[in-house]
Amino acid sequence: MPSIEALAMAGVDCGINFEERERRDVEKTPQYLLADHGEEGDLRCHEKDKLMGEQLQVKTKMESSVTNIVSTIHGQDKKL
Repeated sequence: MPSIEALAMAGVDCGINFEERERRDVEKTPQYLLADHGEEGDLRCHEKDKLMGEQLQVKTKMESSVTNIVSTIHGQDKKL
């Protein structure tokens, strides 16, 4: 007997209702594996985005400071 994939590629209607299968799969999935779409979940996501933005700013400032220090040191070496 051919696989479901082979039948699908051949364009044969297997009579599978994917919406029904997906609904049953979601019902079987443990709650802790499902994404949190509630208000609290949105708030946590916003807080994570804010924190990542702050971390990016700190990283950018640190890189700029290191670049300035290195260029200053190289400038002093050339003068000597």
